[in-house]
Amino acid sequence: MDLATIAIMGGLFLAYALVSGRLGGTVLTAPLLFVAFGFMAGSGGFAFARIDVEHSAIHVIAELTLILVLFTDAARIDVDRVRQDHNLPIRMLLIGLPLAIAAGMFVAAMLFPGFSLWEAALLAALLAPTDAALGQTVVSAKAVPIRIRQAINIESGLNDGIALPAVLLFAALAGAAHGSHESGNWV
Repeated sequence: MDLATIAIMGGLFLAYALVSGRLGGTVLTAPLLFVAFGFMAGSGGFAFARIDVEHSAIHVIAELTLILVLFTDAARIDVDRVRQDHNLPIRMLLIGLPLAIAAGMFVAAMLFPGFSLWEAALLAALLAPTDAALGQTVVSAKAVPIRIRQAINIESGLNDGIALPAVLLFAALAGAAHGSHESGNWV
């Protein structure tokens, strides 16, 4: 990554910071704008920014971005309200997430007939835990009741960790189904 690319990315962040307040209630969210800009700046668009995704700076930027997103989501949670209304996030995590994985498994099996059952389950377990950052407009909209906003924030913060054992299990079973019988490979 050269200096010009870093300057372009810095300019994008500055430009977004200047207009982010006005874009708050619109469908133009930060993830949508940054993905569109990255596509247009990269090899898919005008190719004026040379971004090597294997570069260590990209990994640092991605990790810092994830830390900031998770921190801001956690900072928005009202702990006293969670103690009062804890049943909705629990239902979303313990009932909704497994049902989403099961439904996704059947849809993946229908859409990709070449997948084994375990591969379809792995795809579903990878896609089921969504992130509320992509639906930030809904999570931050005042028209949505605070109870629902809090539940979505809590669920999106915890669903990845809850889905991880299912992902690991389905990956191991899919590998075993394809004949990966080396000792300890399933672990």
